[in-house]
Formats: sequence, C-alpha cells, structure tokens
Amino acid sequence: MSLSSCSEKGRIVANRYLTPVDTLNVEIGAPGLIKILGNQLFVDYSFSGEYNIDVIDIQHDSVMYSFAKKGQGVNEFLQIMNLDIFQREGNYYLGLFDNMQRKYIAYSIDSLNRCKEKSVPDFINKLDLNSRFLEIYEIGHKYVATGRTEKKYTLLNDDLSYNNSYCDYLTCEGRKDDAILLSKANYGHSYLSEDRKLMANVVFMSGTIYESDPQILVYKL
Repeated sequence: MSLSSCSEKGRIVANRYLTPVDTLNVEIGAPGLIKILGNQLFVDYSFSGEYNIDVIDIQHDSVMYSFAKKGQGVNEFLQIMNLDIFQREGNYYLGLFDNMQRKYIAYSIDSLNRCKEKSVPDFINKLDLNSRFLEIYEIGHKYVATGRTEKKYTLLNDDLSYNNSYCDYLTCEGRKDDAILLSKANYGHSYLSEDRKLMANVVFMSGTIYESDPQILVYKL
C-alpha cells in the first residue's frame, strides 16, 4: 500500500510504503470504522446481530466481546457514524456518535473490558435535533465536528454546545454553490494525529459532484 502525504501547492509530495506484517483470521465482517488501542481492535458492523461493535483480541485472533446494543432504548444505538479513542486524566475512553439519535456516548475502556456488554457509559451528551454533524472527535475537553454545516469544521464545548466554526470548503473554479452542496462534495472521513493537534480529512465525494479527484487535506486544530 502506498500513502502520499499532503502538501501545499507546488511543494514536493513524499511517498511512504507500508508492508503488512500480520493478519487476522477472526471473522469481523466489512467494518467501516476501526480503532486500535494496545492489543485491542474496535470495529463496527458486528456479526453478533444484537450489537454494533466487536472488540478483537489481536494477540489471540479472537472476538473478546461485543457491545453497543442495536435499538432505540437507553444506551442503544441506531447508526454509529464514528469511533473515537481519547485520553482524559490518564484514562482511555471510546466515544461513539449516533447520528440518527443525535447523541454522543463515551465509555471507559477499562470499564468495557471488565463489564463487557453490560458496561454503562461514563457520560452522554445530546445534540440539538436540527444539528447536521456527521463526525465528532474529542480534542481535550472540547470537540471538533464535521457534517452538513456552513463551514468545514465546527468547534464544540465539552457539553457539545456550539463554540465556533472555521475553514471554507474547497470549491471548483467558477462555481458558486450553497453550503449543503459544498459539504456533500467535501464529505469524507477524518483522522486525528496522536497529539490531536492535526486532523487529516479524506474527501471522496468530490468526484461524484464536481468531477474532481478525491483529496486528502490536513488542518491544524
């Protein structure tokens, strides 16, 4: 697999190559969301039928447990749009954003490993039903969100209330479109650096709407 880093226009782009060193034989479906912490792999599209997330033991190539029950009840999920592993006061948490129910739920990973599917969230934040966010990531007692919004990124407070918005969407020369269409053309998945100071956004819808190539953009948070 070849990876190209992002650069400013006119600068040389560096190529990096990754070679697989291990494989998993455990059946995990076709996950769209994957996060890793230590020896644990968190993936969506669980085969369990009842739950959304599988936790894989990488060393032993097996499913440790499944959690995030499907449904509309308490601590249940309809559509998980992103997984986020972050650290607070020395503890690791897994954040799940349910786009359909407009709620963000975070679990202590230590609690998950002890209680498994019976683990209860450490905190739950609900968004306004009219909000249009599709991804939410923690960046040190604040959050950054993307979605069908006027600007590319929205900064949220710790309770998910609005703080600020920034970065214009990329446009095609000579075209003027509304924010919703621009947000669709710029839609993709976001990835944070380990120190959570940089965010890479992989844009893959631009070709469908603007007939332009997919792009990888890096922003300083």
